[in-house]
Amino acid sequence: RVTCSNPNGTYYGICRVKEYVTVDLSTEYRGFKNLRLSAAIRNIANSKPSDDPLSTFNTAWYQPQGRRYSVGAQYSF
Repeated sequence: RVTCSNPNGTYYGICRVKEYVTVDLSTEYRGFKNLRLSAAIRNIANSKPSDDPLSTFNTAWYQPQGRRYSVGAQYSF
């Protein structure tokens, strides 16, 4: 496991992690009067982030959900 501390356990203040890139896809359809349909896929490749060397979970670097799907509909009166 990667660590950001020296052998004595003192934190250096600098950590290096691999880059984390995701690709998202979304679309929207407005072909019906007053109705809007939408769909989205987040993190299409289901990319996994690199380990956070300081803790097991860091929301500042990534979201843990992996690939996510969403659909929506909006009707206007």
